[in-house]
Formats: sequence, structure tokens, C-alpha cells
Amino acid sequence: MLKWLLNKTGPHDSVDKGPVFIFAASWRTGSTLLQRVVNASGDIFIWGEPTFLPEATRLFARVDGHFNKAQRNRTPGQRPGLGKWIPIISPKAERAKTAMRTFFEALYQEETGQFGARRWGFKEVRANAAAHMKLLGDLWPEAKFLFLVRDPYDMYRSVKGKKFHANFESPMLPVKIWRDNVNAYLDDIDAGSALLIYYEKLSAVVRGDDGLLHRMVEFLGTHLNEKMYVELERRIDPSGAKIELTDDEVAAITQIAGEPAQRLGYRLR
Repeated sequence: MLKWLLNKTGPHDSVDKGPVFIFAASWRTGSTLLQRVVNASGDIFIWGEPTFLPEATRLFARVDGHFNKAQRNRTPGQRPGLGKWIPIISPKAERAKTAMRTFFEALYQEETGQFGARRWGFKEVRANAAAHMKLLGDLWPEAKFLFLVRDPYDMYRSVKGKKFHANFESPMLPVKIWRDNVNAYLDDIDAGSALLIYYEKLSAVVRGDDGLLHRMVEFLGTHLNEKMYVELERRIDPSGAKIELTDDEVAAITQIAGEPAQRLGYRLR
């Protein structure tokens, strides 16, 4: 379970707040739309998918684990005199977290300021979302997370409309990733540590009926503005709008993702 908590400052405090990260259950769930809406705040700039999070997560686990194991060698290795045992003497274990934070901040923070935003972040759409959220939450306890879901049947229809679908090792891989990410999110992310956003509700926001946007900006600690509505009204890339699912595909989606879909309140087909 994630042990980190939300930043306790109010939604419009003047102090700087932590980074913001968007994660999605799978491809074609509206993460780019959500990215554009958050960027429209002017206060936060969400960068595109970094693609290297699996490697970063493995690297941090390896360095942190090794440094912790090597701590017993620090005392004998630092004693004065010759012949001391130093082959695996390592920096203090907490340096691993500092180094990883520095890596991300060096990549993103300075250029974020060039866009006029105070806070940075990125979106990611891939497997093991909860593990990556945990890494980032450990590095920045003040970070805010948005986790985006979409009806798995509609998600798959949209994926079928994209050329990259042919590159998957299995046609149903996006559905399996959707299932695993949703289950891990619901089981492993502490309530209140991230905001769950339904694509269906996000895409249905209209002026005067924008409770979702109000909750989101309050959660992120930013402000609602006209540009957010403009981004929501600018529909682009409607892949899958005219694509039908076969009976076999519907059955496969139900078998793979039916249980977590029902946990989210989606209707099985």
C-alpha cells in the first residue's frame, strides 16, 4: 500500500506545490485530453510520456536495495589505516532517492519555467502504473496523481482504430493492461492519494455542470479558467467512432476485464 499522503496546503495557497502526474489504465482513455486541460491552468505543465519509467523504477530499486545492504561496510571501510574492506562501500542509502529526484527535476523543471508554469509533471500510459506511481510518490510525497479510466469496450474499439494496434504481441494486450492497472490502482493506492477520473465524465463536462473540473482543480491546487472549457470542447482524434466489436471480442473483453469493470461501475456487454 502507498503510505504517502496528500499535500495538506489549501487549494490556492501561494507556496509552490509538488509535481502532477497523469496515469491512464490503458491507451485511448483520453490522457491527451486530460493533459491539455491541466496545461490550460497555466500553473502546471504536463509533459508527454517519458517511456523510461520501467527502467527508472528498476534502477531505483536496485540502487536503493544495494546501498541499504552495503551500509554495514561503511564503518569498517572508513576506518583509518591500510587494508580496510572497501570493495562495496557505498554512499548512504538515502542518496538514491535524492539522486533520482535530481534526475527527474533536471529533466523537467527548468524548461517547465520557460512555458510560464511553476509546476511540472508528465503523463504515462503503460503497464505497471501503480508501481510507477509508488516510485514517484516516494520521491515526492507532495505530488498529485490523476488516474484516468474508460469503459474497456469503448477503449478497445478506439485502440482498434489505431495503426499501433497491429504491433501488439496479442490483440487483447491493451485489455489485459487495462485490467491489471485498474486492479492495482483499486487495491494498492490509498484513498485520497490520487484522483480517479472517468473519461466519460470528463468528456461530458459542460459549462454550468462542471463539478468534476471543480474537484480536479481543488485537488491539484490550481484554478479553473475558460481555457479548460475550450480544450474540452475541442474534440480531436475520434478513433473508433465507427468501429464495431465482434462477438468474440466482446466476450474476450468481458472475460479479461469484466470484474474490475464492474468494480468501477461499468456495465458488462
